[in-house]
Amino acid sequence: MIPIFSLISIQGQRCDWTISQKWEFSEYRFAKLLNITQSQLAELLAVKRNVTPNIALRLGRLFGQTPEMWMNMQNRYDLLIAENTYRDAIEAVRPFVWPISKQES
Repeated sequence: MIPIFSLISIQGQRCDWTISQKWEFSEYRFAKLLNITQSQLAELLAVKRNVTPNIALRLGRLFGQTPEMWMNMQNRYDLLIAENTYRDAIEAVRPFVWPISKQES
């Protein structure tokens, strides 16, 4: 059985939703509910597949949430990974300072 919170939390978020602790499905049943293949679900659970707009729409419909919530979770996860992966290169970028025009002074 897959606790629902495992799918909710894989994208870098820890959710303590009541429903997440009440519903448990087999991977087969969960895939059927989402109308995706078991291999697609397994890749999502193993964080080998991103939450796409298509999957976000399905998750939102299944759980009664907005697809934007699922996409935001994916975006936060992607940003966290990028921040950790490219930290040195990002820190080497100097912020641009706009010059003050004479009219403003």
